[in-house]
Amino acid sequence: MKPFAFSVSAILSILFLCQSATAQRMVAIKNATSIKVGERTIATVKSGEQVWAYNTEGDWTWIKHPSYSEKGWIPLKDHQNIQQTAQQKEFITEGARLQKVAAGIKTGFYSAERNKTQRLIWENFQKAWGDDHPNTAVALVNYGIELDNNGEYQKSIQILSKCLPVVARWKGTDDHDYLLTLEVLSAAQFRSAQYKEALKNLERAIQIRETHYKDDIEGLAKLVSNLGVMYEKQGNITQARILIERSIKLRTEALGPSHKETLTGKLQLAALLNILGDIPGSKKLLEEIIITNRKLGREEEEQMIDAQFQFMQLLQNNQEWDQAVKIGKELMPVVRRKYRTDHPLYIKITTAIALQADDDQAAAELARESFNASIRTLGPRHPQTLMLQFELAALEYRINKRDVAVKALRELVQIYDELERSTERRNTDDRELAQVLSVLGIVEADSGNWKAAAAAFDRERRLSKRFTDKVLPGLSQQEQLRFLTGHDAQQYHQAIGIMWQQRTDDMITQTSLEATLNRKALVQETLSSHERLLRQFQGAAKKVAESLFSIRRELASLTLKSDLTEQQKQNQFDILNRQEQTLIQQLGLAGTAADQSKWVTLQEVRNKLPADSVLVEFVRLTPYVFEKEGATSQKHRYAAWIIPPAGRGSVKTIDLGTASEIEATLRTGLQSIQKGAAQTLQTGESQAKQATQKLLQALFQQTLQPLLPHLQDYQQVILAPDASLWLVPWAALPLDENRFAVEQFEFRYVVSGRELLKETSSRGA
Repeated sequence: MKPFAFSVSAILSILFLCQSATAQRMVAIKNATSIKVGERTIATVKSGEQVWAYNTEGDWTWIKHPSYSEKGWIPLKDHQNIQQTAQQKEFITEGARLQKVAAGIKTGFYSAERNKTQRLIWENFQKAWGDDHPNTAVALVNYGIELDNNGEYQKSIQILSKCLPVVARWKGTDDHDYLLTLEVLSAAQFRSAQYKEALKNLERAIQIRETHYKDDIEGLAKLVSNLGVMYEKQGNITQARILIERSIKLRTEALGPSHKETLTGKLQLAALLNILGDIPGSKKLLEEIIITNRKLGREEEEQMIDAQFQFMQLLQNNQEWDQAVKIGKELMPVVRRKYRTDHPLYIKITTAIALQADDDQAAAELARESFNASIRTLGPRHPQTLMLQFELAALEYRINKRDVAVKALRELVQIYDELERSTERRNTDDRELAQVLSVLGIVEADSGNWKAAAAAFDRERRLSKRFTDKVLPGLSQQEQLRFLTGHDAQQYHQAIGIMWQQRTDDMITQTSLEATLNRKALVQETLSSHERLLRQFQGAAKKVAESLFSIRRELASLTLKSDLTEQQKQNQFDILNRQEQTLIQQLGLAGTAADQSKWVTLQEVRNKLPADSVLVEFVRLTPYVFEKEGATSQKHRYAAWIIPPAGRGSVKTIDLGTASEIEATLRTGLQSIQKGAAQTLQTGESQAKQATQKLLQALFQQTLQPLLPHLQDYQQVILAPDASLWLVPWAALPLDENRFAVEQFEFRYVVSGRELLKETSSRGA
């Protein structure tokens, strides 16, 4: 069993460098004058003040005064160029020369030469003009971008934050240099896990683009996709996908399908599909990106490295280790050439490659070095550092250092809990925490800490439900099916399978049973929810229900509307939300959405059971035992939890036996029933009846008989079968030679015990 790996997340687009417009300049007011737009006077300026001049038309110059947000015209005769000393001219000339040098460095990666050149440009302009000058600020922004490319996110953020108000004061918040500075700052903040500030600045940038730069489709598409990535990080997968797919459409139409920016959007979408469990779709996109880049000679560009890394991780998580190792061998030499050893991407990629090694001890040592380097570079609470701590803990477990692994994983949970309480990271780390808790549950169980293991699995299941409830409404039925039968299903079955060893413990039984009550048959329930809701209503009420689904589709697609400002979008969100709530009230469904997302407890189910009824919750599970290689799966089994009403005793756990034996008996029995008429003709009615009864008796002994001692005091038996047990003819099972189960019990069927909490009377118009 290979080490556990974090799921792949979408990545931000790399933003391009700011370029200063050489035709623009600082000028001095020669004569006191007024700034005008048409006949309207914006302000009066005094002689000696300085303003930023954009362009001159006839006798007028378009300018921006640092004390006023609005631009306007002043007479050409009222301003003059600022006199420069010989030394200032020397610095400006040298800065201009260095700008040409920087422009000639074409690598898309971080370049030490370009870094040095951009710093020298800034230093020369600073000496010529000082810090409070837009040309100095833009030069410093370019240097900050180089620091961001080098993984020095905090330094970059400090520089960009310092430059932003200078550019705003002299050039305005609608200026292109201000916009680009804001975009780069947002990306750096996101990479540094300052999500709240990153989102705020990105939304400001989008508003500026939609207002002032509508024709720059490439720039808008980049921001739209980045916004999608930020939504993905917050768990809003529906909006994330809408935005990223929109950006791909914009880029394809404007730039073509093979353009780097178009492929960047596809790379982001591939990560999103992976999260949704669409492994074939994600693979297809990644292969397309890799093949296209190879054809166009872009084998060593950063996008290609990102695509190969993402593809390698997808293969690892899908247990396709041979192909993952092959990609890792191709990738490692490129990474070593392109990045310094403490660069965040170098650390992330080399650690992922190390996980593929057969030598777990060596892999753990490399992961430890990478973890310490990430602490130095990004800090102890950066998402990448936490990811490395998780992977290191998994490797420590692999080399039998359980105590070390448990300590590290518990520390990770504590860190994520603290981050959850912060406004900056709230709800952004749910998926990562769920993965940590899942592995912590395994390690705690392997260490004999069964109560702690149960608590970890319980939290993991609750987090997964919260994420699932958020994601499912925005997916098509096919996508819902793929998502629900993917990674989440594996985590659920693993959790209850590991805890099966402790089925005699009441507390552990409760956590496993609640996991089943909340997850079992979720596929069927989700896929049928739309149709069931529509069937629930007739006449006018059905039209109201259809309107409700229409409103929800509008809510999901509202972000697509680029012709609206953010405020207009928010206003429409508010209107649609009010309409949704009104329709919910009309249908009498108030609280149902909240109920669906609510964690169903065992006590709630027991409280709902009538006094004369008992619930039997079946599950087909895969037990696990711990061996040298970790948790090893055993043969599938069927189990049943017998759940009495509140106050009528405890829950009983029944092991029904191996799934293969029960299913073989069931298969033979069903075939016998189906062949009944033909069998009667061949062997006679008496013999055919005896054969069928014998098979039903065998099925009774495997399924109903083990339950009977716990059902005798109840009239109604509510069955929640699982897998093939839905095919058992429960009512027809013989209790003895002359009596069938239907003669003693009233049987009723539910997909899961949670269905008891959702029962409502049918409504009509």
